[in-house]
Amino acid sequence: MLAATPSLGCARVGRAAAELSQARVKSLLGVSDALAKLNLDRFQAFDVSKTATEATSPSGTLKQAALALNGPAYQGLEAQSLSETDLEFSQTHLRILCGLYGVLRPLDLIQPYRLEMGQKFENKRGKDLYEFWGHNCVRVGRSVQGGGG
Repeated sequence: MLAATPSLGCARVGRAAAELSQARVKSLLGVSDALAKLNLDRFQAFDVSKTATEATSPSGTLKQAALALNGPAYQGLEAQSLSETDLEFSQTHLRILCGLYGVLRPLDLIQPYRLEMGQKFENKRGKDLYEFWGHNCVRVGRSVQGGGG
């Protein structure tokens, strides 16, 4: 199966999230103390330099976005049921919007995380991740619409 690496723009969001306190992560995500700690640990371990070879390692944490994301919006995709041909088509024509990585293709490799676009995550570009990633979303949308992938 194909695998790809997402945009490196996520490093800035990952670094900012890693600097949050556990209490702030708990408040931001609306989770328990245990989940706040787990997600803060994930932010602090976030490393965009992890490679595709790690995805094939039994202990590797990288997974393809379409197979890793499992919220209500992704369940309708039923990515596990897609054929190799369907996945290749989706890699060219489908984009996934997410808080940590911005715009993903279905086969982009991602690390476990929890950070939604609409959460109040202030950053240098604005009050939330829509403002952080907005310019990239527009650029990618135009590229896909124009056939540039």
